[in-house]
Amino acid sequence: MHSEPVTSDARPSTLGLALMLAVAASAGCAAVDVKGRETLRVGPLRGVAVAPSEVAPEPVRIDAGTDALTDEELAGVAAALPGELSRALAARAAQATAPRTLGIAKVLGCRLRAGPGRAATVYEARCRVSVSVADVPIIEVHAEALRRVRSRAISEDEAKAIRKLVRNPLLSTEDGRLALVAALEAAATLIVDGRLPAPPDLPGAPPMTREGRAALAREQLARRGQGETVATRAALFDLSSSGTPADAEAVLPFLAHDDAGVRLAAVDALGELCAPWSAERLEPLTVEHAEEPELQAAAGRALARVRTCATFSR
Repeated sequence: MHSEPVTSDARPSTLGLALMLAVAASAGCAAVDVKGRETLRVGPLRGVAVAPSEVAPEPVRIDAGTDALTDEELAGVAAALPGELSRALAARAAQATAPRTLGIAKVLGCRLRAGPGRAATVYEARCRVSVSVADVPIIEVHAEALRRVRSRAISEDEAKAIRKLVRNPLLSTEDGRLALVAALEAAATLIVDGRLPAPPDLPGAPPMTREGRAALAREQLARRGQGETVATRAALFDLSSSGTPADAEAVLPFLAHDDAGVRLAAVDALGELCAPWSAERLEPLTVEHAEEPELQAAAGRALARVRTCATFSR
């Protein structure tokens, strides 16, 4: 559910898809559901609470509908969001056990959609946040919030404004801001804790833990042959996102796999598992594979990340 923020003057005004419930909270007449996921957390930081040392202060790029926020309102909200993330990170880190102070957090961009309905006005916010060391990302998360506010009756003047497609008087700047803040609070929890708490009434079996996914990926890789390219790539991806630096040893044989996609997945896995010693295996790949530019570029990115991990893994 990735959405790249835009800065075009032609801002849209449509309501996005509803979100799957992950955490729910109520505030007055509003209800808020949030969910999120990590798209990157390097191996040495898995299972480790992380508290970024600072938040980049630049105003956040927000893709928002013109009926939800005027340009002036948008600029004010965008300027305030880095402070909201800093506050959320500090609050979450204060509850964590011995968090590791590391990196600079930055809001990469947010999206806000809003629309009134018969029963409720809905505000949907999505934000992407990264934590970097020396400009190399070590954590990236996506978080989403859905804020529902009880609908109210509208006046004739408000109805006329809606029909003229000007700023919708039924949409609240404050509720839009609070939806974005809720998304950033979820992102802060993901950064510090590595996960969002599951709601107690979540139906079905609990989701597999990171450790469980890593164990399954190790088992799958141990029995993969040269011909099972799709399954091998999938197992490498699972191990790269759930394993530990010690798992890098199991990845090395796949650097010589017959399939280019498997070789690329192995390089990416080494970069995410981030075992400092793997730099010596990645460095030759940055110069020896001119005939495979995608692999060469991936090796360069992985090498930069492994060298960065070495600075805080000692």
